[in-house]
Amino acid sequence: MYVVLGGGITGLAVGYFFSKKGCKYIILEKEGGIGGLCRSLFVDGFTFDYTGHCIHLSTEWCKKFVIDELLKRNSVEVIEHKRSSYIYLYKRYIPYPIQAHLWWLPKKIKDKIIEELFILHCRPEKYNKKDEKFSDWARKMFGATLYRDFFLPYNRKVWNCDLDELTHAWTKKFVPQPSLEEFISGYISKRSKSFGYNVNFYYPLRGGISALVNSISKSISGSIICSSKVKEIDWRRKVVYFDNEEVKYEALINTIPLPELLSLLKDLPTRMKYVKDRLLWTSVYCINVGAKKTFRREMHWIYIPDRKYKFYRVGFYNNFSPYSVPSKEYMGMYIEVGVPGKEKAINVGHLGKEVISGLIDIGILGSKRDVCVVNTLYIPYGYVIYNKWREKFLGEVLGFLGENDIYSIGRYGGWKYSFIEENIIDAYSMVKYLLREG
Repeated sequence: MYVVLGGGITGLAVGYFFSKKGCKYIILEKEGGIGGLCRSLFVDGFTFDYTGHCIHLSTEWCKKFVIDELLKRNSVEVIEHKRSSYIYLYKRYIPYPIQAHLWWLPKKIKDKIIEELFILHCRPEKYNKKDEKFSDWARKMFGATLYRDFFLPYNRKVWNCDLDELTHAWTKKFVPQPSLEEFISGYISKRSKSFGYNVNFYYPLRGGISALVNSISKSISGSIICSSKVKEIDWRRKVVYFDNEEVKYEALINTIPLPELLSLLKDLPTRMKYVKDRLLWTSVYCINVGAKKTFRREMHWIYIPDRKYKFYRVGFYNNFSPYSVPSKEYMGMYIEVGVPGKEKAINVGHLGKEVISGLIDIGILGSKRDVCVVNTLYIPYGYVIYNKWREKFLGEVLGFLGENDIYSIGRYGGWKYSFIEENIIDAYSMVKYLLREG
């Protein structure tokens, strides 16, 4: 018997691949329904997700699996998009990534940036140390001006920590790093060039991101027990105690946040307690807003570095799918606000008012009267903080768990910055490993 903790996208994918192999397993999910953060809400004709969940697929295997085997086989229509994302800075919209589109910046600023970039490339500094500060790395890569105006304020709002505490280990996939030639091209020409892992993405035509989760669940043969509260895990005897039951496992596949898993382990060794207390994260408030369509630009999302506004990103569901709103006269948005991971509850009503005021100030909303629906979701685990402790201890804690037949995978189980495709691949690789298939 295999036990899977968490019924989000990673846990459900594990169940899917176990089902294909005829394995006996159960999935334990503490919420009343499946999906974790990969789910949707339906409010007064608007479809909202737990923030924007786009389906980015860079491998042919995963593309075929998700689009053909899961979605199309379950009659789920999808739309393929070429990413249209911008940065709102200097009171203008600049194509993402800003470092590749200097043409769009005010002249004095872009001239200063290109001068700094020439100097950096003529006198390159080494930044290949795994634990180097993100702040130092970004300045060496992009120069002091771009760091000051974009990378510093934006990342402070996302990570909610001193950027000197953040390493640059997460940047390879998520921060485009143009060559000097590409910097120059973006300086002299307004022609936009695509960078990054999410240049193209898919989204269900109807049903929000829950359509993907529902498609996976239809092919699961094992038991999914929702509203199940795991009380303790006896890792020596390989027993999970939940509600008023217990189950013995051959292997435990964990997809819930790593600190929560460690808190459930009976008689956790002192060393692991020390490690657990040094795993940090940031939380996110997702304010979903349904409103009359007052912003008619065909953008998917906008990054907001300006310190004046609490939110760091605004996305548009109606530009993902026209069926996410009651009619073409409406728009649906997700607005993300980062807070420290262990911060006590804040005044949600006040936060909502600040967000609406900010959207009006930027010009996305015309007035408060345009707002039809405000739906606020709290995401306790938003981003894993890549500090020196994570780099030092993550391998050790995952090794300890693996030695005791506990395997922690996915975005929060693996304690990393990842996306849907990577989580599905994690699940597939885990099942292959457990069944000794490669």
